[in-house]
Amino acid sequence: MDEVLVKKQEGSVPVQGRVSIINLAKLSLYWESEGYHMRSLSQLLAWSIELICDVLEENGKMPDGIDSIVSAYRCLKERGLKQESMHKKGIRKISTAMGFESLREEGINPEEYVPKQFKVMHNKNSVKPPDYKKKGSLKEMVEFMEKAKKRDEEVVSRENAPVDVSEMELVDEDGTDLGQTDNELEGG
Repeated sequence: MDEVLVKKQEGSVPVQGRVSIINLAKLSLYWESEGYHMRSLSQLLAWSIELICDVLEENGKMPDGIDSIVSAYRCLKERGLKQESMHKKGIRKISTAMGFESLREEGINPEEYVPKQFKVMHNKNSVKPPDYKKKGSLKEMVEFMEKAKKRDEEVVSRENAPVDVSEMELVDEDGTDLGQTDNELEGG
């Protein structure tokens, strides 16, 4: 794995949030169509966010200035986007990642210098960052997102279409036709 992907893996943090189950399913199907099997929701979210960031960067929409784990941590903290409930779990990992980053800046390979910590950070269960750029998925992802937006607009349009209730058969839970008049119900 190249150094950029290694740094991305080391700089990943656990987060907690609410996400549409429909969007998760769509993203899962997208990755599957690209030939990737998602092992967990964590991987699905990590890869999808990575791809969205790449699409934004490709289109010149991603801001500059966040180029290290320290600057990223500081940015989120300043904006109140640090999750206290996940802080204990994430702070050790981020601290280790910052240490690795510092070692690399000094020309030291963390894998050789602190092999135990490196193995913990890069264990077999860790979510590895996507290396999808080799397949050229970025353009396809933009096209996929545009098609999904169009489909969603069509669904909303259909859901908001007027309904002709005169053609509907209205019955209650007992099967009584609610369209009948009182006289018809009494047999008269």
